[in-house]
Amino acid sequence: MARSTAAITASMSTTCLTSPSRSTRVTAGRIAGLMTSGSLNVGLIGLGTVGGQVADRLLTWQPQLARRAGIELCLKRVLVRDVNKPRAVTAPNELLTADPNALLDDPSIQILVEVAGGDEPMHGYLERAIRSGKHVVTANKVVMAKHGPELLDLA
Repeated sequence: MARSTAAITASMSTTCLTSPSRSTRVTAGRIAGLMTSGSLNVGLIGLGTVGGQVADRLLTWQPQLARRAGIELCLKRVLVRDVNKPRAVTAPNELLTADPNALLDDPSIQILVEVAGGDEPMHGYLERAIRSGKHVVTANKVVMAKHGPELLDLA
């Protein structure tokens, strides 16, 4: 798909990668199926300043988010460099992993949110997630600057 026909929704430096043809298929079929399931599972890469706030909102505002979105958003797994590092956000230990495969290969995770930053390995993680059918949200300006057209074509 040509870059000019790809849809990029940008809001507060966050980019959602979808293509018009895939968006139509996703809206008509896949999202309809997800919505009937009652919940969407979210995988998060990064638990720093931004990731910590995303995790905190998903964990502590779950009832409000479910009411507003009409579906429960469940934080399923968080990829971090060091699971033992002290953090400002209290995330249950069972959510944390240092193994990217635990997040990327989990078929129950439908949405991947990447807020760790940097080029590699994040570019590879995003590519893998898109290829496996996950919806991807990123705030990573480096990856989008270097690999945006390639990732948009995949999406």
